[in-house]
Amino acid sequence: MRGLIVFLLALTTAAAFGQYGVGMDVDSDAAFTSPEFKKIGVDQKLGDVIDLTASVTDDNGKPTQFGTLLRGKPVIVLPIFYRCTGVCNLELNGVIDALRQMPKWKVGRDVDVVALGLHPKETYDLASAKKSLTLRQYKDASSAPGWHFLTGDQDQVEKIAKSLGFRYVFDEKGDRVNHPTGVMVLTGTGKVSAYILSATFSPDRLGGFLETARKGEIGQKTQEIFFGCIHIDPVTGKRSIMIENVLKVFGVITLISVIGSILVLSGKVRLRNRA
Repeated sequence: MRGLIVFLLALTTAAAFGQYGVGMDVDSDAAFTSPEFKKIGVDQKLGDVIDLTASVTDDNGKPTQFGTLLRGKPVIVLPIFYRCTGVCNLELNGVIDALRQMPKWKVGRDVDVVALGLHPKETYDLASAKKSLTLRQYKDASSAPGWHFLTGDQDQVEKIAKSLGFRYVFDEKGDRVNHPTGVMVLTGTGKVSAYILSATFSPDRLGGFLETARKGEIGQKTQEIFFGCIHIDPVTGKRSIMIENVLKVFGVITLISVIGSILVLSGKVRLRNRA
């Protein structure tokens, strides 16, 4: 019994050490030596007018210029790809959920949403399917004219992304797009008004950015950028590996469980000794 208690104590110590070790700051050059990683990021180009001449294909398969999508109202731009099963879905669902809680900002009436397809091999049929799913989630079919799901040739999409300051890499071998997290809010004339560089969006915060864009004004620089487990501060440029919240929670639960087991076993030992 004593041996088991000692083992559990050792396990607790190792688990705690492991948790702290994962969360330590690291040197970005040492941790991320791949040249591809350095190509991924967001350069906040507040006040710049994005490329309005780039040719894209809408979700009906119709060629169009990006500028024709502007209708004098704020625009939320999501650079994503449609077969993504990770952060892209989190971002899109986050925007949908936030807008559903914002009756003042009805899509199609007060704000438009543009999904910019980053994967050069994806075609408008995928974009159309994603739009249909989005309309079901948003639960307002009349908003369809305000949702735009685009695809396009790589050079044209890159023109738009570059003007947004959104840097990504198409991994042809892996058939995926490596990109940062976040959306941009444009004014009705195509100026970059705000960046929301996360995968979740509170209605109050998003509403504030939309109001600023509606007035044609430019917001403040976002102070933090999150790339999954990689946290980057654009002011200092410092990068560090962060523990996922789920790992923190799991670690706490594990620690509590181990301590509880130790207390129970210790109680049993004392009772046996008294007997």
